[in-house]
Amino acid sequence: MERTGKSTAARQPLTRREARMIAEEVVKLLEAKGTRNPPEEYIDAKQAAEFLGCSVSYIYHNMDKIPYTSVGGGRRKMFLKSKLAQYANRTEWM
Repeated sequence: MERTGKSTAARQPLTRREARMIAEEVVKLLEAKGTRNPPEEYIDAKQAAEFLGCSVSYIYHNMDKIPYTSVGGGRRKMFLKSKLAQYANRTEWM
């Protein structure tokens, strides 16, 4: 069935097969662009405190409970936003 774009009033709804073909093409395009799974975002202690709604000193005093990664010879602490969200949802931290 070939569709023409002349009249929107006479347009027939998509069949399941047509809808599936369109959906598969959209998924292929998204995968090709790499937008399916965006990269994880690392943030510093100040941004982590803002994200959690607490102070920077709270972050540093609770490093044993909050997941982080050390960089720069271990001096700088970086936090994954996804891990901070899991931490906030998992615990009554404040």
